[in-house]
Amino acid sequence: MSKLFYYRKIFHLFGSVVAFGYLLIPEKFLYLKILIAFLIPFLLMDIIRLTFPRMNELFFRIFAPLTAEKDAHQLNGSTYYLISSSLAVLLFPREIAIASMLYLSIGDSVAAIVGKKFGKTRIFDKTLEGSLACLLLCFLISLAFFNWKTSLMGAVSATLVELFPLFLDDNLLIPLLCGGVLLFSTKIF
Repeated sequence: MSKLFYYRKIFHLFGSVVAFGYLLIPEKFLYLKILIAFLIPFLLMDIIRLTFPRMNELFFRIFAPLTAEKDAHQLNGSTYYLISSSLAVLLFPREIAIASMLYLSIGDSVAAIVGKKFGKTRIFDKTLEGSLACLLLCFLISLAFFNWKTSLMGAVSATLVELFPLFLDDNLLIPLLCGGVLLFSTKIF
């Protein structure tokens, strides 16, 4: 396995700081302002590098260990994560926002690591082993906030979004779609 792959996944795990930050700063609109303060420079950097090819080349030379090839022609995964985290904080109750952000930072990262290291059974461009690791971790994360039924619904939704090749970046989709599933699940369970 490439060292760059591990660097990216470790960096992805650091996204948990955003979720844990919301535990430390529970006031919704204050935390939203903090997230937006981080989002604006990331978004501006992406707009500049996508507008000017030389800036994009320089960006990828400097940040190669932390970026994926697909990011060369779209917003960076970190920018998507800050957008989805900001929207999750805005749209969902605190526990749902935190859980859905952790699904992405931890569940998605561990799915990739386990899938690369131990994956044998291919499903789309992922592995069954990675998906099972995602399911288990997301379920355990959820149990810190919800009953087992809601936890299972959230974990299954995170695993499916991580597994299927969807039209939008999973850094954007996981917190938002899973937040919606968790919100719905808390109403029925």
